[in-house]
Amino acid sequence: MSTQCAIGLGANQGHRLDNLSQAYHALSQLLSNSKYSIVYETEALLPDGAPCSWNLPYLNMVVTGQTSLEPLDLLDKLQSIEKKLGRSVNRQKWSPRSIDCDLLYYGDRVIKSERLTVPHPELFKRFFTTIPAAQLDPHWIHPILKQSLLDAAKCFPSDSFTRTLTLTPKMLGIVNVTPDSFSDGGKFFRPEDAIKQAEKLYADGAYAIDFGAQSTKPSAKPLSWQEEWERLEPVLSGFTSKQPQVKISIDTSHFEVAKRALGYPINWINTVFYEPKFLELVEHRQLVVTATNQKSIQNVLSWAKEVITQCLAAGLKKNQILLDPGIGFSKSPLETFQILSALKTLKSLGVNTLVGHSRKPFWRICLSEPKSQADISSSILASHFEGVDYLRVHNVEMHQRALVLSQML
Repeated sequence: MSTQCAIGLGANQGHRLDNLSQAYHALSQLLSNSKYSIVYETEALLPDGAPCSWNLPYLNMVVTGQTSLEPLDLLDKLQSIEKKLGRSVNRQKWSPRSIDCDLLYYGDRVIKSERLTVPHPELFKRFFTTIPAAQLDPHWIHPILKQSLLDAAKCFPSDSFTRTLTLTPKMLGIVNVTPDSFSDGGKFFRPEDAIKQAEKLYADGAYAIDFGAQSTKPSAKPLSWQEEWERLEPVLSGFTSKQPQVKISIDTSHFEVAKRALGYPINWINTVFYEPKFLELVEHRQLVVTATNQKSIQNVLSWAKEVITQCLAAGLKKNQILLDPGIGFSKSPLETFQILSALKTLKSLGVNTLVGHSRKPFWRICLSEPKSQADISSSILASHFEGVDYLRVHNVEMHQRALVLSQML
């Protein structure tokens, strides 16, 4: 017999969005029919006299699902997740934490013991538990208060949070360290400007930052690996020293650049070449390879199968493969829309998918708006993608807003 339950997640230390993502992944293995709310950023709740260093904003969300575990057994699992994600058992109350996993309710059970109280005593008192829980299970009735989550949610003002984010798809924020890229060439060419932009994208909700130093513009000068590395190295050095928790992707076709980048905490290699030496590098360091298709629409599926076969033969696991169908490469606007409408097909191959649609001109076949409106079009389009795990975008904030609204429907 299974019981509907709700679990509140919160994080205000480290890579908060990644911590929530990992916690949800662990919960999805424990719960059936699991669902997650949008993510709310809220100010930390602190007692008087708390150290200033504790005043770090939280990201909060709620997960619901069915469990066959008894309440205390479920609590043990939640505490195991907290421990795995780095939460210290000896930390001071109210101090920052990498993750909180709180059992908010367990069906209509009422439990008061030394280890566990359900429903959670703060469930109807806090915006960041009531509102996201009401999004997922609005008609759940509090067994003591005899009030539904939907009714309880009416008591909170709309300014109870700072902003909202979505957990998926995860976003790679683009930083072009180039003088000649299509949409932003020259804006982030200086290392200090590139670092500042990367920090902004991360603050806006990027899961990772994708640094590239070679423009794909047809008129752009091809760089030697030495020239490309000369652009990238000071940016990687400066950014990783300031934001060591942030995941990083390197967009390069030069093996020597990828190899040298591994002197820094790199998580992805984003390349159109998936030749053996690249794959060996990825397999050895347990990285993720983003393989980008530059062929026509007729070959996308066969290309994808070929990539997967070669990657698996090189020793990679499926979770190390990220397929990008190559929006804007060797495809007409109509072909691009055909690919976007069939993304589920790529996902059915059992690997993660990425779409790099941001600021690509294919939408001009159906919209006559200026380039300055490209981010609006890109974000609206992204809210309709199905089966996509990652988005590679220039404007993280706008895409987050569109995806949050989409998730609320």
